[in-house]
Amino acid sequence: MQPQDKIDHFLRRTGFGVTSEERRLGRNLGYETLVERTLQNALSYRLQKRPPMTVAPALVVPVTLVTFGQGVGWWFNTMAQTASPLSERMTMFWHRHFATSGSKVFRPGWMFAQNQTFRRNGMGSFADLLQAMVSDPALLSWLDAHNNPADNPNENLARELLELFTLGRGSYIESDVKQLAKLTTGRRVAFGGRAVEAPEDAYQGPVSVLGYKGQFGLKEMAAKLAVHPATARRSVELLWEDFAACPLPDRLATRWSRLWTETRGNVAIILREMFLSEEFFTAPFQRVCSPVEYWVSCARLLKWDKFSLEDSGALNKAGELLFFPPSVKGWDLGEALIHPAAMQIRLEIADTIVASLNDRHFALQGLDRTPDRGRYLEHLSGGQIKATTLPGDLDRFSPREALLLGLSSPDMWMS
Repeated sequence: MQPQDKIDHFLRRTGFGVTSEERRLGRNLGYETLVERTLQNALSYRLQKRPPMTVAPALVVPVTLVTFGQGVGWWFNTMAQTASPLSERMTMFWHRHFATSGSKVFRPGWMFAQNQTFRRNGMGSFADLLQAMVSDPALLSWLDAHNNPADNPNENLARELLELFTLGRGSYIESDVKQLAKLTTGRRVAFGGRAVEAPEDAYQGPVSVLGYKGQFGLKEMAAKLAVHPATARRSVELLWEDFAACPLPDRLATRWSRLWTETRGNVAIILREMFLSEEFFTAPFQRVCSPVEYWVSCARLLKWDKFSLEDSGALNKAGELLFFPPSVKGWDLGEALIHPAAMQIRLEIADTIVASLNDRHFALQGLDRTPDRGRYLEHLSGGQIKATTLPGDLDRFSPREALLLGLSSPDMWMS
């Protein structure tokens, strides 16, 4: 693979599409320096605009729904305008991993705070992130662990901790769930959205979970689960699947699992190893962009910032409304996104963007003036749109129609 091809591949997989500016920067820096700069930017990333404030109790349903809609717009625009796409990609990764839905939590402030936790801790130690999540008000509410007495432990949080968040199915037995559930007792979520201890409802005795025996607190046990060998293996496989879109070779899984345990699950260190591996470029699979990723890629490409409250409905129709995953398992991704209805929705997304552009938009003017519209769209997209996949007679279309054809090209649906 040529150096520029490596850079394009890296930019597509770690962000949302490829802009010509990002491509030019990568060419100037070289691949390895680009990787280091991308990781350092993600580690030092700070939000420019805070999420919307919750202005009314959850009982005021219309206001709460509007606040959620504003939150969807805030996160969408944050992804579209960020100077660190990898940070937002990892925020999305953890949102899918710890899938929590406002449909049940119905507290926008709690959901937005969880989103900030993903952004703040998502590139560092997984042990730190998991310890934060077992006290996260939105997750506690979502899994019915916010009112959990010792004499009748609710097992939801314990089960998902083992099955979805750490080890994975087949790496624990039912007694581990029941023992871990004892440690999830004795928690409340205060009115302001802060998790507080309720000692009178908390289990005080010893437990035996996965061979760990003794008197533990939930956060202490979370730190152990975060670096368990099964968690390490599953975590590096999930990261690789998300960025490389193919099964992780056993040799790399063994090596990176060991590194995960040694670093308390340091995500940035693992990602560096992945991005610098030869296998990252030789993986034969293409990655299907989700509806959000596709829409954000188009927005970044065209510097489009018109995502509105009404567009939340379009994301819902597309099947990926932010803050509202369909279940604790999150959204179906990959090949599940390839079907006629999904393609029609993406065409509608592209049409929404193109129809809203001013006639003096740089892309429309560029298409009007260029002698080769296919090559122009290829350059505009940083090489993602291929001139060879577009109609050879683009000149007979208007600039707006030509742009719509480019955005709706299958090239934009894959990374």
